[in-house]
Amino acid sequence: MNKRNSIMKKKKLLVTAVIALVCIIALGVCVYIYKYAPTSKKMSAYDYFDMQEGSEELLVILDGEEYTNQGVYIDGNLYVRQDLVESDINLRFYYDKETSCVIYSDTHHMYSFKENSNEYTDEEDNAYTSDVTVLVKEGDTLYLNWDYVASHTDLDYVIASDPNRLVITTSYDEETCVDAKSKISVRYRGGVKSEVVESVSKGTRLVVTKELEDWLEVVTPTGIKGYVRTKDVTDKYSNVRSTSYEDDKTTISFDTDINLTWFQVEGTAGNSNISNLLSSATGVNVLSPTWYSISGSDGSLSFDGTSDLVTSMHSKGIKVWALVDDFDTSVDFETLFKSKAARTKMINTLISGASTYGFDGINLDFENVNTNYSRDFLEFLRELSVECEKANLVLSTDNYKPESYNSCYRLKEQSSFVDYVILMAYDEHYAGSEAGSVASLPFVTEAINEVLEDVDNSQLIVGVPFFTRIWKTTNGTTTSSAVGMQAAISKMTSDGYSAFWNDEVSQYVVSYEKDGSTIDIWFEEALSIEAKMKVIDEADVAGVASWKLGLETSDIWTVINKYLNN
Repeated sequence: MNKRNSIMKKKKLLVTAVIALVCIIALGVCVYIYKYAPTSKKMSAYDYFDMQEGSEELLVILDGEEYTNQGVYIDGNLYVRQDLVESDINLRFYYDKETSCVIYSDTHHMYSFKENSNEYTDEEDNAYTSDVTVLVKEGDTLYLNWDYVASHTDLDYVIASDPNRLVITTSYDEETCVDAKSKISVRYRGGVKSEVVESVSKGTRLVVTKELEDWLEVVTPTGIKGYVRTKDVTDKYSNVRSTSYEDDKTTISFDTDINLTWFQVEGTAGNSNISNLLSSATGVNVLSPTWYSISGSDGSLSFDGTSDLVTSMHSKGIKVWALVDDFDTSVDFETLFKSKAARTKMINTLISGASTYGFDGINLDFENVNTNYSRDFLEFLRELSVECEKANLVLSTDNYKPESYNSCYRLKEQSSFVDYVILMAYDEHYAGSEAGSVASLPFVTEAINEVLEDVDNSQLIVGVPFFTRIWKTTNGTTTSSAVGMQAAISKMTSDGYSAFWNDEVSQYVVSYEKDGSTIDIWFEEALSIEAKMKVIDEADVAGVASWKLGLETSDIWTVINKYLNN
């Protein structure tokens, strides 16, 4: 009996031990699962984007930047706010307040879209009908049909729901990417216990924004930034967005390098000086006389041209590009460029002038454009471009070295509508600045390289100075006067001094005391121009321009022509 009780007791102990072991194992498994097993708990994308559940607002994510409440769905079609499109996506969808239309240019025509209408017109008032309403007004807000915008814009996009969002990529920046090896979870934080914000399918490309020990911070195609395990994705690789989008602007090109010089007319009678000034200017094939100037905010232009000059130039095989400037600062340029009627008046005057006087192109020297009306200036440029194309006129623009203050000139956009962008690679130092070179070689080189980031070399003409500045500092106050090449040399020699060559700026330089003042001159002459021409030649651009005819010494033309393929 005692023996049986002993056996039973042992069995009970064994069973108890087994049960305890099972419980311990189960507890361990539970602890492991609790601590290490991935959670399947999901975070709503509404919560992720901090939007109200069920909201019908459209979130636009443009190159990583979020813009809330930017669109609506109308009859199943997505519409995006016009002001966002024009300011940040495609500035060619220009809203003209005067006509209450959105005007779009495809480089050949201007199309005007009225609010809430399927009908639209081109610049010649030809009427067309669209399958969808391109421009819709709801309340006080204008919206553009997204399909139409996307088909006319260089971008990629993804449309996602819950919440409604439009993810747009316009950048060509190189990105680090990985692909999902299988269907995987993207988590809110880097850890398996973090909530799942999105599940992506096998092969989905993810953009890597940060690397952790076992996790990667990534952005999904639908705009969600989250974390994936390194082991769940492929090795990293670089990617740059590709596109088939291409502007089809037809540019007027030259068979030879362009050798343009600007001719400052100073009144109609001044045209008669051209023969004397051109007598030693060998190789010039484009003359740009300063004929037009904006004189009124209604689009009025003053004019100092003559057909005799054009006839004379053509007899010498020289093209004439009439220059238009905005130097009369009494004109309200903002009012001018914001007016469709004023823009049209200017364009009609220029196109009519070309027909009447026979000039071959138009050169816009607009140096006072600011951000208040820069989009309106660009709209004028597009409208003028369309008319120049019809009239077979060359259109060019003059621009200074890219800086933050003049970024509103949008060189890339200009290059889509003009035949040539002319870089005025001078005024490094100017009236009112500290003393220094007008165009040191490092300045010119940097200017060319920066412009070539936005403009094709076949469209770039580089302007060089035929002038310099004589700087005078008296009692701490610095003033300067712009003079021609020989005038600067004559000033130095008459004062009894000589210059030395400065390798850093690739110019002759002189500094001396005269009558209680310090005189400083950075010279432009044959050697300094040759140094610039070498850089211009290496950049393989369309040609060279010079400001201005008559300020050069006669040997300059030999130097310039040495580097042109004429």
